[in-house]
Amino acid sequence: MITSSIPPAEDAGTGASEEHTARQTQIPSLKSEFFAVREKYNKRKQHGIQILHQDELSLLEDRKKMKKFERLVKQVIHPNNFWRRTFDMFTVVFVVYLLYKIPFDVAFSWHDDSDFEIYVGKVLDWWFAIDILLNFKTGYIKNGTAVMHQKKVLNHYLSGWFIIDLLGK
Repeated sequence: MITSSIPPAEDAGTGASEEHTARQTQIPSLKSEFFAVREKYNKRKQHGIQILHQDELSLLEDRKKMKKFERLVKQVIHPNNFWRRTFDMFTVVFVVYLLYKIPFDVAFSWHDDSDFEIYVGKVLDWWFAIDILLNFKTGYIKNGTAVMHQKKVLNHYLSGWFIIDLLGK
């Protein structure tokens, strides 16, 4: 049981001690209220009834939003995800551009970059930094099976392409 550790004020009389006991019981009552609402919801759901009072619904919605956020943060991106593959295709285009740009800059040191080229260079730096972050959250294929376990993905990327990506950025 969670209780408050604030002692009641002696000089305020009985009003302060009543306030203290109200604070002590407030946290457990909110917790028990949530579990009661969840139990009602589960019972109604088993019987096909999904009607809840507005206050019960708002309490459950807040909890659902928090769970959804937690899943999003912990989620590993599938390596064949459409958006991830699209991101990788743009990365390939940018690498081909840099394969042209870098030797040109080295060979012709007298050539000054225009404002547009400087801007593109900064955008590409950010792009490749985001790519490094996404690689920490993207699964990989091993023996025809997608590995989606977060720790395995992290170890695989750190022991493989991470150093090359970091040096390349």
